[in-house]
Order: sequence, then structure tokens, then C-alpha cells
Amino acid sequence: LETAQGYQDLLAEMPVVKEKRRIRLFDVPLGASSDVRAEIEHAARREWQLARGIGPQGDGHPGIDAPRDYQDSNYGPALIFDYDPTAVPLEDFMREHGAGLTILDRLRLIRSIAEVIKYAHARSIVHRSLTPRNVYVVDRDGVPSARIRDWMLGRKTSAGTTSMTLISGGVSQVDDGVEAAFWPYLAPETMRRAKDAPPIPLDVFGLGALAYLVLTGEAPARAGELERIYREQGGFNPQAAVPELSDFVALVVEDATLFTEAERTATVEQFLENLAAAELDLVENADQPIAEPVLDPLEASKGQTIGAGRFTVIARRGSGSTGTAILVDDTHTEGAKAAILKLARDDS
Repeated sequence: LETAQGYQDLLAEMPVVKEKRRIRLFDVPLGASSDVRAEIEHAARREWQLARGIGPQGDGHPGIDAPRDYQDSNYGPALIFDYDPTAVPLEDFMREHGAGLTILDRLRLIRSIAEVIKYAHARSIVHRSLTPRNVYVVDRDGVPSARIRDWMLGRKTSAGTTSMTLISGGVSQVDDGVEAAFWPYLAPETMRRAKDAPPIPLDVFGLGALAYLVLTGEAPARAGELERIYREQGGFNPQAAVPELSDFVALVVEDATLFTEAERTATVEQFLENLAAAELDLVENADQPIAEPVLDPLEASKGQTIGAGRFTVIARRGSGSTGTAILVDDTHTEGAKAAILKLARDDS
């Protein structure tokens, strides 16, 4: 299925139940030292330990591609995943379908990516290496939604007095585990190997860089140009590729990708709030009415109405394996206070 730095993904079929699985086999070089083997095993166990509790197998988020099992083999450690033949890498999805996406479609896909990361952050797990290689797009009831994989370079954020282990603490040099073509999606402090860089801003930067790709169809930069761009620009502005993009939408992306970490959008929650405000501004101030697709209530954002026009969305509170919580204003009930609607993902 895929060969990348340090691993290969194989398609296998379980002979008894006739179900297909994606097997990630971590490469252990022939004659590798015990230290090298241990480092590879730590990477596999890190993905296993970080992702399994927040993915759908652990009643977590369906947008997290988590392993079902961990196995040691004669060839090296292996992780076993569900296999979804419809899942498409983000770059391929944009290449194949980008021309048919409206600006609202693009913003909702960006929000789908961000909400997966928000869910992980709320459970003290950061990804740290968000790139188009590890974001896949799946179709859920006709709506493109994100599924994020490759948590082996992630880590747990320190909480209270909990000690960090070689597994939960993560690797110190994240860029070593990312192919050079995807370095523009990594925060500058990662590329400069800054010590003790706060982990949350790394994912915020990655979200912003992915948003640039979704909005423009292009990578925000080339790897060989990064040092020059870091010196000459403040962040990635998608209007450089699509000048007609709204200033508000462009600012959301640029603020999330500011090269100075202290000036960057602080959290994924703030990124989502900025994104919702930009979407509302886009709809309300368009020169021509923007045709909105039939709205799935699970995909509703600030200012939109659901429930046959009865409820106006104030804010999205979060998504999980079973549904989404949305803060709404009940416009049909006089004097009603804002309420939380919990929307199930399916009828079951």
C-alpha cells in the first residue's frame, strides 16, 4: 500500500473471517544494533499506546486511525489497522476533487481535520507531525471528513506529576521522522530543533499549513526555500496562491502559521473559533449569495440554522465517537436559554 521512511504498509486478509487489514511493518535494518532495534520498537509502541485509547476501537474519535493490535514479528514490530479502501490521501483528494469544492466545502474539510486534533489535545495527546501524508479523506454520508494516522511521532503533554517515559515523552527530533518534501508543514521551531518547544503550537502550525493546501491546492512552500521564507515572511498567506481568497479566511491561516511561536494562534480551539467566524463573515458579506450545500447538522458551524430553522448554532463544543455537541439558541421558544444539543452520528 505504501512505503515511507522507516516502515511499509501491507494489505493482508484474515483467512478465517475474510476481512482485510492494513499491516504496518516497521523496518529493522539487517544487523541493526540493540539500540537501533529498541528505538524502532519504541516508535511502534508509541503509536500503539497513544492512538489506541483515542481511536474508535477505544470508543474514541472516528477520525483517529488507531491500531487494533500490536505484534512482534521476525521482520520487526507490526501494527494491525482496519483497512478502508475508500480512504484517500489529502493531496490525492485535492488533486482529484479540488476543482469541484466550494469555499464552504474547503472550510468544512479544514474544520474536520482540526476537530480530530482538538479531540486528541483534550486527552493530552499531540501529533507533532501533521502533513498531507498522514491526513486521509473519507466520505461520511456524502461529506468529506478527515481521518488522521501516524501518531508515532506524537507524545503526551505533561500533566501534573505524571512522569514521562520513552514512549509517552516522544522523540526529541521530530523532523528526522518526516520526509523532506513535507518539512514545510512542520513548525519552524521543529525544523530548528528548538529545545523544550511547547507541543500544542506545533499542531496549530500543522493545521494552518494543511489549511493552506486545502484552500489553494498547493503546498505552502518548498523544503529548500524554508530558511529564506522564514527570514522574509511572517507566516504562510494563502492569498499568495489564490489572491481572490477573502482577507478573513487568509488571516486565519496566516495567524496559525506565524513563524514566531509566541505570536501564533494559541490553541486548536481558537483556530476553530477563528475558522467559524471567517465562514460566517464569508456568507454574510458575499457580493453574490453563496449556495450552501444541504447541511448535515453534525457539520453545522456558528451562525447556521438546524432543526428546520428552529436552532441557531452559537458554538461547536466537540465531537466524539458517537456524535457532536453543539451550543444553540432556540429561536422558536420565547425566553429560552442557550442549550446544548447532542447529535448522534447514526440512528443506532
